[in-house]
Amino acid sequence: MNINIGETISTMRKEKALTQEQLSEVFGVSVAAVSKWETGIAYPDIELLPKIAGFFDVSVDRLLGYDMSKLGMNIDEWLKKVNVLLAEQKGTEALSILGNLAYKYPNNVNIIVKYAKVKYQSVHGNPRNENHRKLFKEAEDMLLSINRNGLARQEYDSIMGALSDLYLWDKKFDKAEKILNELNSDGPDFWFYIHKGEMEKARKKYYSLLEKTFLNDALIYGNYHAFYDNPEKVIDLNDKLIKMIQIFTDDLPAYPDKTLSILHESNAFMHARLGKKDESLAEIAKLMEFYGDSYESFIKLINCDERKEYELVKNTDEFKKLTEKLK
Repeated sequence: MNINIGETISTMRKEKALTQEQLSEVFGVSVAAVSKWETGIAYPDIELLPKIAGFFDVSVDRLLGYDMSKLGMNIDEWLKKVNVLLAEQKGTEALSILGNLAYKYPNNVNIIVKYAKVKYQSVHGNPRNENHRKLFKEAEDMLLSINRNGLARQEYDSIMGALSDLYLWDKKFDKAEKILNELNSDGPDFWFYIHKGEMEKARKKYYSLLEKTFLNDALIYGNYHAFYDNPEKVIDLNDKLIKMIQIFTDDLPAYPDKTLSILHESNAFMHARLGKKDESLAEIAKLMEFYGDSYESFIKLINCDERKEYELVKNTDEFKKLTEKLK
């Protein structure tokens, strides 16, 4: 790889309207040394690289002239692999890959944010032991350590959004609320109030979201959590979202089949909670039309501890026939 550090230093020096003499004073070297850097005759000592990068408020990668577009494609591929591993519930492997990436690319916001999220989400809620507390602290330190100067707004919001989520999971509501007030003109969203257990405020926020947004993950998953104690309400809202998808075909989300399968599964589960076997089976039959994952993934879903109410339908002949088709 060609190292163009001299050209980079020269360009950034001129952008700051500094002379070679002024720059030499900043780094405690001779004017001749700066001249040699910029003409490519010599390179700065390795110990100076972090200081130079910090002075110009860039990463060492940027200083050395790495082709970040090619690097980005490589990173995107790794992050996709991480998402696949997480979907397969292989969190340890995903963390290992993210740890290596974070070590190799310590200034990449996407990697650090993803690494921090996987760390604290692996705890599944409020930390319960010393190891959990350690993971939360590591994730928080990683997010706070990112240099936010000169970041694009999207990158900054990504970091702060991850921090607010971490504080919600850790029940540090004052810190989470402060960030959410900064990020959102309307203040905290309904997830904030769900975490706090303030369900009336959560529902009010959810209805406000319905008035402003066509369809997104918050709407798809939100009614399940906001109205969990009212299965009939969840079913009613799910049915309305399903109808919206059917009507507004031009505004379908990126993966409409997945969205429909989520809504029908939610309905099936709520009917099972209400003891309505036939209605639950009817919704399962509908979600089978859209379910894109494997038979094993679907069975794992309905057998998890949070879906015990499916015992109502799992031993019926109709359920066995439906799952056999998927298999």
